[in-house]
Amino acid sequence: MREPTHEECAAHARIALDGGKEGVACWYPQMGGYGARAVIVPDAGCADVYVWHDGEFPFAFDDGRPPAELHHCNGAQFVAFGELLMTITDEATRWSSGGTESP
Repeated sequence: MREPTHEECAAHARIALDGGKEGVACWYPQMGGYGARAVIVPDAGCADVYVWHDGEFPFAFDDGRPPAELHHCNGAQFVAFGELLMTITDEATRWSSGGTESP
């Protein structure tokens, strides 16, 4: 599978894959200080996500080369995690700016 381009990720372009399958290019959330290009391939109610990460952390590749393959089945968990992350970081910012309550 080829790595999607910046433009394909930004546009959520469809990517033709071997065997007549199709994926969608996107940006994987920033982890370890680096964003990552990715391709999401639907798979029976779940998705295989292939990630080309610019740094070693947090992805280790089985053969030392990208992409890393992840399997996700519950997008709502990512939404809930993202909402919690935003709440905690917003509270931490207020606290470090002189607020009285820690997160």
